[in-house]
Amino acid sequence: MIILSDIKEKASKGISRGLTYGFEELDNITGGAKESHLTFLVASPKRYKSWIAIKAFIERRREGSIPIFIP
Repeated sequence: MIILSDIKEKASKGISRGLTYGFEELDNITGGAKESHLTFLVASPKRYKSWIAIKAFIERRREGSIPIFIP
């Protein structure tokens, strides 16, 4: 079972730190976006998923990555 506090602890230590999603709290929880990994953003309706995904796309592009956005 994956426990959120364990993920936060590993991410805060810099273990498996990836590129930023553009949101510090999301980066701290997930450890950032890893190269060659597929990321899913899932939430109930009207929770700004598209906005978050577009912001993450822009941040990845600024860092020199070539992200793919599939709405």
